[in-house]
Amino acid sequence: MTMRVTEFCELTHDAIVKMNEANWLRVPVGKVHTDRYVPLHPRLIELHRTWRHWAGPYRALVARCITFRHTGGMGKAISVRLDDEAERALRLLESTGLSRSEAIRSSLLASADRMRRRSQLAAEVAALEADDDDRSEMLAVASLMESMRAAG
Repeated sequence: MTMRVTEFCELTHDAIVKMNEANWLRVPVGKVHTDRYVPLHPRLIELHRTWRHWAGPYRALVARCITFRHTGGMGKAISVRLDDEAERALRLLESTGLSRSEAIRSSLLASADRMRRRSQLAAEVAALEADDDDRSEMLAVASLMESMRAAG
């Protein structure tokens, strides 16, 4: 399970519960309007207590500022289904140290940039093909090259 920074920061003190000798995080009212319980590492309990103490009553505001700062203001989540080939590619990108979000974002940006460059190149080729002077020069150069070819 993943949580947004703001979700973690806005958790109340009773969100951490002990069941069967283990600590669990109770995430209230999930997407299906039921509480979710996920196992919680002891270190996260310390971090949450420290956070609550440090941020005090301004937790929600500080969490939103942290989220904005670390995401560059981006908060749009997307949902995708990956086939086997895409899963392998994503694992490869993640093996370089990128987070899943960073890997997907960088791939989307790189793909869009390639498409933009391809489109610009196609427009440039079309412009050169439509340029009669350029075409005449190209034919003259080709003719000169052909005349310099060794007979054989």
